[in-house]
Amino acid sequence: MLRDNEIIKILSRNRREGQLLLLHSYRGRVQSVIASVVSNRQDVEELTQDTFLKVFDSFRQFDPARGTLANWIYRIAYNKAQTFIAKQPPPSIPLDEAPPDSLDISDAQIDQELSSDNEERILALEEAISALPPDERFAINLYYYEDYAIADIAQILDISPNALYHRLQNIRKKLYNNIIRR
Repeated sequence: MLRDNEIIKILSRNRREGQLLLLHSYRGRVQSVIASVVSNRQDVEELTQDTFLKVFDSFRQFDPARGTLANWIYRIAYNKAQTFIAKQPPPSIPLDEAPPDSLDISDAQIDQELSSDNEERILALEEAISALPPDERFAINLYYYEDYAIADIAQILDISPNALYHRLQNIRKKLYNNIIRR
């Protein structure tokens, strides 16, 4: 995969070639970002196209001093997906928030429960993750399944790394409580 500065040079010399290179380099990851928020495959494809149209139209606004090209593109994808979800009717059965008394659970207990090899627990965890609101599901997917660094996810979500860390802790508690109640 080419570096950001190489892609930028190609885009400045030959717009069409640069756009094809961008599309080839980032399409899979953009689809993954969107699919972690939007579940319908057709919507994912349409939002991926919309994302690249936005990237191509606003490429001159990209500022390498503010972050990587990848994070800039993923942020556009995430915002497209969030806008799409916001226009959808709310789900009929929201995942319950963790009761106040269960928030005092230790990280070790959560780790033990969420990393179980028990097939029933794994299925329960997958169900609980799919029932999360899109923004929480997105953060969990990037951190645990895509192996993104906290700083990169925070940049994509436009929050501080500390706020993201706390958000991930709260999501893990919510998942734990949902699995325990099964």
